[in-house]
Amino acid sequence: MPQPRSPFLVASFCRLAHASLCGFLLCTACGDDATSNPNPAPCSKGSVECGGICVTLASDPDHCGACTIGCNSTEVCSLGNCSVHCHPGLDSCDRACVDLRANNVNCGACGNQCASGEVCSDGSCAISCREGLAQCTDGCVNLASDYFNCGGCGNACEAGEVCSLGHCSLSCHTGLEECNRACVDVGSNSSHCGACGHACDASQVCSVGKCVAACQEGLLKCGTSCVDTTNDFVNCGGCGKSCSTGEMCVGGRCASSFSPDWEYCSGEIVNLMQDPGHCGSCQISCDDGDVCDHGVCASTSTCADGLEVCNGICVDTRHDPNHCGTCQISCDDGDVCDQGVCASTCAGGLKVCDGGCVDTRNDPNHCGDCGEKCEVEPGAHASPVCLGGWKGEGPTCGIVCDPGYFDCDGDAANGCEYDARDVDTSLQKICGLTCEWGKSCGGGKVCNDLDECVVPPTLANGITSTCGLTSTGGVKC
Repeated sequence: MPQPRSPFLVASFCRLAHASLCGFLLCTACGDDATSNPNPAPCSKGSVECGGICVTLASDPDHCGACTIGCNSTEVCSLGNCSVHCHPGLDSCDRACVDLRANNVNCGACGNQCASGEVCSDGSCAISCREGLAQCTDGCVNLASDYFNCGGCGNACEAGEVCSLGHCSLSCHTGLEECNRACVDVGSNSSHCGACGHACDASQVCSVGKCVAACQEGLLKCGTSCVDTTNDFVNCGGCGKSCSTGEMCVGGRCASSFSPDWEYCSGEIVNLMQDPGHCGSCQISCDDGDVCDHGVCASTSTCADGLEVCNGICVDTRHDPNHCGTCQISCDDGDVCDQGVCASTCAGGLKVCDGGCVDTRNDPNHCGDCGEKCEVEPGAHASPVCLGGWKGEGPTCGIVCDPGYFDCDGDAANGCEYDARDVDTSLQKICGLTCEWGKSCGGGKVCNDLDECVVPPTLANGITSTCGLTSTGGVKC
């Protein structure tokens, strides 16, 4: 059964058809009169041509959602749909539901049209948009959340979708709330402060979900919003420094890819493996004084070897661009942290992952590629390792059993299932197996290239690895 066409796609297609196919069936099938204007001027991005005039399908009551759809005299056009009332946060101006904070024809009030050369920014006519907003057809919009300009002017989402962090999606990212098909942080959005449609006065800012005179400590005023520039998509590292479509703001830097350990919690991007306020998941907060070590709350004395406590977080100062070499030493934008030193590029053989230089041949957090993390289930009595590309094999995840435990079935998924802590014996006696390269053989040991059960080396960054574990105790990748 053919799928119904999106009115936005139909209108855009018809606009293109007018340029080269007028007089053919394509034009008339859309409901436009192809002969009314044989050479129409191109419409600005974000609007479409209907019957020889350029209209905004989102709000035009005579062309609501599509050129051929007109609302009844008692209805308004709100977000491309005929309705009795406008959506929260929008106002009816001649039956068109518009955002008075970003509409050049109705700026701040119905009928208040900005002069030529001006744009409507935050409800006032100005020479240019404020930082963090982009100038599109109707006015200054937020490309991170605007349904009709999602990620770029004129890029309208489909029916049933929302605009979340510059992407058309079926639902909002965690920590964002849908308001008029836009995914916003009600903790900082001045048009939806604390709740959808609750707009702050012109003299106020939105800080932690409340309209106030000034931002609270730790947040920066960008326009009328109080934001954390370490994770704000349109103010990443500073006001107006917007990330591109497909990127996210992590640690004040725009990143096109990052570890799956990062998640959007309560309006901010956090590392679930390190953040004591969101340790292991968005809902878990560690006790005061504790740290989050690999997604588990622990005392400050239990950070893994090679990690250091910085602001209550266990970090690897060899690779962390925000704590490079020591706590509070932050690398410049675009630089990476290579072995505790800020640099423009990584040394040979290393790859940039989450702003740090890592060896994807043996790093269990980036095994084979960035974000490919080796993990074990809780209670597996094992630690994950990255077996790095030796003997003709590519980097792959493995495990090292805790002392006294054995992996008899060879299934890394269930960890080291045999408890022999009270038995002084070996892999062969417990499991009846022979030693094979890369296999965990109990007692914290693994099999080397000679199929001998030995203690694996510990790399300089505190990571235990079997990357090319040789009979001499060295590492060969």
